[in-house]
Amino acid sequence: MKKRKTIMICFLIFILSMMVPSYSAYMAKFEFDGTATITSKWDVEIVDVEVVSFSDGCDAGTPTYTNNSVSFDAKLNKPGDSITYKVSIENKGTLDAVLKNFIFKTNNDSIIKFETTMIDEKLKAGNLTTFNIIVTYDNKITEMPESTTDHIVGIIEYGQE
Repeated sequence: MKKRKTIMICFLIFILSMMVPSYSAYMAKFEFDGTATITSKWDVEIVDVEVVSFSDGCDAGTPTYTNNSVSFDAKLNKPGDSITYKVSIENKGTLDAVLKNFIFKTNNDSIIKFETTMIDEKLKAGNLTTFNIIVTYDNKITEMPESTTDHIVGIIEYGQE
């Protein structure tokens, strides 16, 4: 019986030793190696600000800008005076942009009124859009108010489609 067990164990070891090389003969190892690169470019920026028109006696100043901000200092003389600034935004990137947010805030009780023309909702890669900011001394004012200065805050946010 002991001899039979030994033979059986030897036979199983032999079978297992034959199975391992046979099994690995049917295995294959594959490796993957690669690189992924994003070739698109996001670049939407302000490229120009200019004075389009102004009432006689007004001082439009020299508007300044960076690629993401505009600054101007409008000086108005009398009710009805206005100054119009044209802002140009260009999509210098390779991705189309879409207008996500357009916020325009002022002091509603002010004698100085701000308004804008509509800005394009889609700005294709390589294209330019413009809009106007119009600053007006309210022509309904009949006496000088305490505060003669108002401040505008405008935020334009473009994002990917």
